[in-house]
Amino acid sequence: MDIAGYDISCDVGVGRFNDVEIAHCIAAFLPASSGHADEILYKRDNDSEWVIKLIYKKHRLRQVVSRMPEFELHALKTKIQEELEGACIERIGQTIMFSRMPTRGYFKIDSDLQILPVPPGSPLPSFFAAPHPFICQFRFKSSMLHSLNVSRMQSRCTEVALILNLLLQFGIIHTNRISHQWITKNQTSEGRISFLAPELVQMGYMLDGFQGQLESFSEPGALKALAEQPAESYYREIGPTVRSEMEVATNTAELFRIFMKLSGESREKFVRAIFWYRQADRLAAASASSAYLALIISIDALLPKQRGPACPTCGLSQGKSATDAFVEFMDRYSPNDSEFERSRKEFYRARSRLAHGGVLADDLSSTTILHPEDIGDWLIDWGARPLVRLALIAWLSECGQSETG
Repeated sequence: MDIAGYDISCDVGVGRFNDVEIAHCIAAFLPASSGHADEILYKRDNDSEWVIKLIYKKHRLRQVVSRMPEFELHALKTKIQEELEGACIERIGQTIMFSRMPTRGYFKIDSDLQILPVPPGSPLPSFFAAPHPFICQFRFKSSMLHSLNVSRMQSRCTEVALILNLLLQFGIIHTNRISHQWITKNQTSEGRISFLAPELVQMGYMLDGFQGQLESFSEPGALKALAEQPAESYYREIGPTVRSEMEVATNTAELFRIFMKLSGESREKFVRAIFWYRQADRLAAASASSAYLALIISIDALLPKQRGPACPTCGLSQGKSATDAFVEFMDRYSPNDSEFERSRKEFYRARSRLAHGGVLADDLSSTTILHPEDIGDWLIDWGARPLVRLALIAWLSECGQSETG
């Protein structure tokens, strides 16, 4: 077939609807697809020629080209309008997340979010310094299309996990990815431990009868609400104690509401920022340098694009440098009290050091003997996390003030 096709971008809502959701609706009509550079081609089953072509530029859907006959195209447009523009039934998704402290109460924010402890009798860690499971329930817009329904639920779940990791004390752990890992298990013989046997197991946590979607939030019953702590001290805590349990800050609910109202470029930037903030925790066990770079990227994600007149000699921008923009952002949003003064200065130095190929001493040292460089790098890492966290929260809070102002 040598028909070039015709542009239906406006008909299917390019620029108006979410790119991924448009693709899900098209895939429901034409499940066979293939990718070619910046194009995705959709075909009918057992047909070698494409029927719908999605054209992307800079990771954004820019154009949709069709070879469909008019009656098929009308059905596709109707389905897209029904799914993406019509009234959606809202449902409750739920998942298991993990905190660094036990969850013994509940926390609910309007009709958008609820945190609950796992049911009595559920598996729990036998020691304090471990991931403690809790249930997170969240509202999302469902769909009759299975793939779109799953996509919407997982997308909302990911965003909720990212913002809770920032807002809940000491963060949370959550992943939808299936992975396997070698572990060692005690083998006993005649009541005595004989050896540690290695075993490859799938990582995860399951509860009998646990459902991923509900019609409404679960009732907390006799559970008490999570205790609230002043925001001024809540976000500055370094680590939990053996008597700790999950608590929230007095402004946790308000910050969550601000996040949910973010839209457009502000939302995209902030989601990227809190994604990299979470990555710092995930990378910490493997590399202190990588974790530190993730914290730096989380701030870089929020920096405004620097534009300035081009130098007539070299052609480079004469606008503010990336380093100047970074320092200006941190000076504006991070605490300026004496408690964080050293952390902020070390953060700037370490950023420059790592950006030019440096490595924190902890990544190259194989000894536990204290050394001034090791101690200095540990203090950098120890101070950087709360510093970045407070800067991200301050940026989010300012967004809320601009909305109400």
